[in-house]
Amino acid sequence: GAEPESRARPAMTSWIARALAPSKPKRSVSEDVEAAIHKLKNGRRLDDAGQFAAALIIYEDGLALLMKEAKAAEKRQELEKRELLLKTATEYMAHAERCKAKAAVTRPDAYDYAK
Repeated sequence: GAEPESRARPAMTSWIARALAPSKPKRSVSEDVEAAIHKLKNGRRLDDAGQFAAALIIYEDGLALLMKEAKAAEKRQELEKRELLLKTATEYMAHAERCKAKAAVTRPDAYDYAK
């Protein structure tokens, strides 16, 4: 049988589809906050596992997102939200500082082999 007309059209390649597709809307505030919290929780998990250098990198990414949102909340006059974001950031900054100190003290085993 004959194919339906909709199937007869060749599929667009991905770059053409992206070029013709409407631009993506900016992520909502809650999505950015969720992304920040997700990163911070992953950092905490790595921290608890003793992977301090990796945790520090993840903490820094999450904190950057959180601070960006705190600034945006301030511009929108959402002061309660800003205070909550800053409180959360302060808590995780303490974790990041401890990770930074532990990562500096914890040396890789490779240094011990030279002895």
